[in-house]
Amino acid sequence: MGTSLKFYIKTLKKVEANKQYPLYLRIIHNRKKSEGKISLTKIRGCDVSYWNNDLQRFSPKQKHLVGHNVLLNEIQNEFHDFLRINLTKMAEINSQNLVDHILSRNKIHDIS
Repeated sequence: MGTSLKFYIKTLKKVEANKQYPLYLRIIHNRKKSEGKISLTKIRGCDVSYWNNDLQRFSPKQKHLVGHNVLLNEIQNEFHDFLRINLTKMAEINSQNLVDHILSRNKIHDIS
């Protein structure tokens, strides 16, 4: 049983400089994939080029994007804390419930 977290910017093939793009997270848990939009953030088309797919963060040289990296760090910390606290109960949780919990849509009170 594996669980992974990935962040990405949802763009079409062509990135327009004046358009804003949503930032998403994807959780794969027990071979089931669920995604959720991080609604607090919109990424300008001109900033998409600063995204590093390998690190799943923006370039630290871009000071105006540091807040996005801090938010992603907080979400990732919440994800790892949840996994650590609920290690023995992960078989009872599905991937969508985990996404909802991480994005604070629906806290899983009876498990954590």
